[in-house]
Amino acid sequence: MDKHIDTSDIIPIVPPVDIFDDESFKKAVEEQTGNSASIADTILSAATRTITERMEDDPALYRRFVAMVKAIIDAF
Repeated sequence: MDKHIDTSDIIPIVPPVDIFDDESFKKAVEEQTGNSASIADTILSAATRTITERMEDDPALYRRFVAMVKAIIDAF
C-alpha cells in the first residue's frame, strides 16, 4: 500500500480545534463561510475529534456527548 499511496501533500481543510477552548472554538466557527450546514459540519468535526481524543479519560461523559451530538444531527 505504501508504494501506491503518498500522503506527503495533505492540506487540512479545517484545522484542529479544541471544543473546550472557548476562544479558539468561537474563532473557528466565526471564520467559517457558507450555509448553516457547513458551519454545523465544522462544529461536528471539532467535537468528533475532541471526543475521540478524550474518550479514555471519561468514557461515560463522552458517550453521553456522542448521543447528544447524534440527536442534534438527526434533528437537523
